Amino acid sequence: YVFFNHFSIDRIAKNFNVLEDLVRVVHHPSDLSAVFGLSKTGAGVANDKDLYSADAVAIYPIRLDRGKQVEYVVKTMAMLKEFDIKVKVIIADFHSTGGDKVTYRNDLKNIGIDWGLNADELLFTSDLREEWEVEVPYEDLMSLYRLANVFIIPSRSESYSLITQEAGLNKCVVVLNQDFAPFRDIFGPNAIFRQYSSNIGFDGGDGNISTRYGPDNISDEERVNHEKIYHKETAGMILDQLRNSKNLALSIFLRKYRNLDYVFKHELEPLFMEEVK
Repeated sequence: YVFFNHFSIDRIAKNFNVLEDLVRVVHHPSDLSAVFGLSKTGAGVANDKDLYSADAVAIYPIRLDRGKQVEYVVKTMAMLKEFDIKVKVIIADFHSTGGDKVTYRNDLKNIGIDWGLNADELLFTSDLREEWEVEVPYEDLMSLYRLANVFIIPSRSESYSLITQEAGLNKCVVVLNQDFAPFRDIFGPNAIFRQYSSNIGFDGGDGNISTRYGPDNISDEERVNHEKIYHKETAGMILDQLRNSKNLALSIFLRKYRNLDYVFKHELEPLFMEEVK
């Protein structure tokens, strides 16, 4: 006997005059590709890379210029993983096929390894699909946005940042570069603000803000430790929102445990193998 929630097992057993041990629960799953309106390619990547099962999915669509400071996204998500949750980082690296952009991508992959992210956790769209090597179609990009719930932009300079706007509209937890003052004007106060340096001075004119993690006169190893502490603090702020915003927490729970694949593998398929006594 199969029903859709554990709470009703006793009632179902009584109604059918059977032992409770003969009642099994299979929750109603949802086809997430339909619910999220994913493109065919986006749905394929979600399945191939197991995006539905992650607690935190970060997206950063960016051309791989070093001023975008993608390494801080990688490092923060690596620190988020240390809270014993499953993370995915999607770098939509459009228009990044030559010169230092290729070198920078390799550097970022090495940083990911050094900080504890494996190749299934740190994903570059140029590696995921051949047709995404140069650019990601907007429909596919929006599919990735709908699956994401974290967005970090440590860029030193932006004229506006439509990618941030799109992340907010897709209900991501947003982390903005506090050192880049225009972000406070453009997006208001409802984000997490953290320091990542800036190409605008403290007076708002052309200049430079250089944020260093830790005191000046320390070794490189000590500085890395200070930096890890800083990014883990940021990760803790992100995790607080993911866990304590009821809407976000419910969305994560349903994405992980009510998708077609999870319900089939963990609830329905085992019934095919079970012997009824």
